[in-house]
Amino acid sequence: MRRLMVALALCLCLLALGGPASAALLVDTGTPPVDSVGWSLSSDQDLASRFTLTSQSKITSLAGYMYSLYSSGTATVEIRSDGGGVPGADVLLSRSLLVPESYTPDWRGVHGLHTVLDAGDYWIVFLGGDDIFGGMPDPAPNPLLVEAYSFDGVWSNYNDLDIGVRVYGGPPVPEPCTMLLLGGGVLGLASLKRQRR
Repeated sequence: MRRLMVALALCLCLLALGGPASAALLVDTGTPPVDSVGWSLSSDQDLASRFTLTSQSKITSLAGYMYSLYSSGTATVEIRSDGGGVPGADVLLSRSLLVPESYTPDWRGVHGLHTVLDAGDYWIVFLGGDDIFGGMPDPAPNPLLVEAYSFDGVWSNYNDLDIGVRVYGGPPVPEPCTMLLLGGGVLGLASLKRQRR
């Protein structure tokens, strides 16, 4: 019995210390042409695309295909609730990112996220900061079907943006603390059973 308990404890420790599951591309529009000017991303114009999750997912990274002219600039990427043809008011995730000065667009994003979303429709939103004058080229090879832009904070549905977006993630995995609590409970039950014998 002692060997069984030691083996069980060792397995639970390995499960708790194991690394997270690798992230997969949940949304990938493909890369737009490098030489396209595309859509402005600045302090008064923001861009967004709606995407759908078919099952509960843990979001780990968000990225957009963008550039910043004249100087490096700060943008914000968000996940918002669905407001129909435009992003909803509920901000579920918000992170800032630095877009280096470059006339050549590239994938820019935020990583190391741990946001769990249920199945449903969401918006990935790119907000231009006061110090950025850049853009997001188009057309992406596989654009999302519902898109919107904001001018001076007012969102309008416009389904021909065809900007490049990527959302990485995967199925949620139990946290190490949860695994340790579960393991402790199983060991406690095994110990009680042994004492009764």
